[in-house]
Amino acid sequence: MDRFPATLAPLIAHIRRMMMSTIFAAAVLPLTAQTPVAQAATLPGHVVRSLADATPIPHTLQMDKEQITLTVVLNLSDSAGAGALEQDMADPDSASFRRTISQSEFTARFGPSQDAWNTVLAYLQQNGFRLSLDSPNRRTMSVIGTRAQAQQAFHVTIDDYQLGTRTFHAVATDPSVPSTIAPLISSVFGLTN
Repeated sequence: MDRFPATLAPLIAHIRRMMMSTIFAAAVLPLTAQTPVAQAATLPGHVVRSLADATPIPHTLQMDKEQITLTVVLNLSDSAGAGALEQDMADPDSASFRRTISQSEFTARFGPSQDAWNTVLAYLQQNGFRLSLDSPNRRTMSVIGTRAQAQQAFHVTIDDYQLGTRTFHAVATDPSVPSTIAPLISSVFGLTN
């Protein structure tokens, strides 16, 4: 004979499920609290001043489907060294005065690393972009996607605006990317046209 009447069986089964859920939550919550969350970092200088004088055009879903081309400029791996070389080449008292340096030598010494290039490109591709144009010095990459993909990748809204007779698209806030990617990027052209 059962220890509990049949009418209590559903209640007991419900209590068991609740207890198992509580035990599971107590076991998993400390683990999820330790899971690192990607921190975002802002890329400053992307909001145009004329936006304050422009009239926003209502945002539509059709806008999000529009194709957009972005050119991402990567930071040099040694901008201080590149600046020092530039000063030496312009200084008449320097042994490097008017000396030229090949693009491949400049890239090898100061340009973005292949790892930096690959990291930024992988991030953009994860957000749906495809590479349309690269550069031999790894300083720029042009990618094609939709506005929606750009908005997702850079955590912005790209709206249309009217200024006088001109219509253009722009961001009202600076873009942001994961903090691991931000130090690699100098600027993003195409978020505003």
